[in-house]
Amino acid sequence: MAFPTGVFSSHVGRDVGKYIHEGHVKGALVRVRWSEIEAKEGGYDFSAIEKQRKPVVDAGKQWSLAVIAGANVPNWMYSKTTERMDIYFRQDAISIIPFWNSVYQDSVSKLAKALADKYGKDQSLMLVYIPQQTSNGIEGHFNGNAEFVLRQQGLTESRWVSAAKYSVDAFAKAFPNKALAMELHEMLGGVEIPAAIMEYMYRHHGSHVGIGVWWLSGKEKYQSSLLELLKESSLPVYAQVIGRSSQKRRFHNYNYATVFKQAEEIGAHYVEVWNYEFEKPVEKSVTDAIKKFAYLNN
Repeated sequence: MAFPTGVFSSHVGRDVGKYIHEGHVKGALVRVRWSEIEAKEGGYDFSAIEKQRKPVVDAGKQWSLAVIAGANVPNWMYSKTTERMDIYFRQDAISIIPFWNSVYQDSVSKLAKALADKYGKDQSLMLVYIPQQTSNGIEGHFNGNAEFVLRQQGLTESRWVSAAKYSVDAFAKAFPNKALAMELHEMLGGVEIPAAIMEYMYRHHGSHVGIGVWWLSGKEKYQSSLLELLKESSLPVYAQVIGRSSQKRRFHNYNYATVFKQAEEIGAHYVEVWNYEFEKPVEKSVTDAIKKFAYLNN
């Protein structure tokens, strides 16, 4: 099994052709909403993936895949179950089907198989993220939602971990030869949930399923307890920078380069940087830091 390394763009937009050929850019993350590829139950249409994938592979580069769930599951799924969680995402009220719901679980296992049937033998596909029923449908958090409100709607440590195990197993079965990742955050005020998921992945899937860290900031006080677990873990870590370099407040000491020091500390040899860093004029120190990490991890 090949494992992704180096620097990938976090998004494939209309300007991907401006930078994808650069030597320090090894590939790009293709993101699509689940509703885009399965508008009708069982009727898969991968054109949304292909639109982003094509300019990347045509340039001889690699790609990763994230199918966004959460509120972006297909409409037909909502009609098959009445179970909901009412939450906030970026101050907007949204309604999602719980991660542990049987309709969701059956549907996500079929999605995994359909994706694998299409792309499982694509040698340019290096990493597949596992969807989650969270605020944004891919990261493992409910930021901006009170813990007691989440618990009132049925979210417990055991329920969440069981649901995560189901999705991990479904994707691992569908993609036996592809690196996989589940994005993790501290949840319900602690690390019990991510710690249990990490332990399960390690015991049952070894290095096949790694940890997604989409909050790389260089800061030690953000997700601090989970950071300590990551430093001790032997699982692969697949990271994404928390923001664009112009958002200096998001980085330790306002220094973008600290994200790569943190990547080294948690054992991440693969980092997605925002496409902004390639498409816009940025400080030379930012580009130099990106290139240094790329060349050390290629």
